[in-house]
Amino acid sequence: MILMKCRKCLRELTDYDESGTVYCEHCGKEWKYDVDMLPREGVLELAEGTYEGLILKNRPFGTGKLTLHTGEVYEGEWTEGKLTGKGKLTAADSVYEGEFENGLPGGEGILRYTNGEICEGSWKDGVPHGKCICIYSNGDRYEGFLSEGEYSGQGFLKTSEGEYTGEFLSGEFSGTGDMVYAD
Repeated sequence: MILMKCRKCLRELTDYDESGTVYCEHCGKEWKYDVDMLPREGVLELAEGTYEGLILKNRPFGTGKLTLHTGEVYEGEWTEGKLTGKGKLTAADSVYEGEFENGLPGGEGILRYTNGEICEGSWKDGVPHGKCICIYSNGDRYEGFLSEGEYSGQGFLKTSEGEYTGEFLSGEFSGTGDMVYAD
């Protein structure tokens, strides 16, 4: 059921039909609305795959599921036909759960790979960007800032060789920091 409110008394309207007429039982007012402006449940064949869920103006809207031709599956929120809001993207080797912006991971989220690697934190344009924690399958761990997927700014890196706390630039040690080597 679609939520509509009376323009006069602002109460929820539930008595509407396919003809474009809605009646408010509280104030007795009858309203006309554009049927095409109401979301509907359905299936859309898109260039990238098949969408099932709410549709508005012949585009994904609200919540739905997109099964891509590549086999990846996105389940979550849509705005104006784009993956925007909270969602889950499942691929053959990974699952990303979190926020999306304009079809890409953007905002807070966590990416888990089938090999055990994890990256949790801020995302921008589909890559880690901002404060993150990354745990790698070989046991290495990074906590700190990333810029476009690379260590950048203040961070802590623990590897089998030792631990480094300090500055990073473009994924490399840079500026001041402390390195403690493993025995």
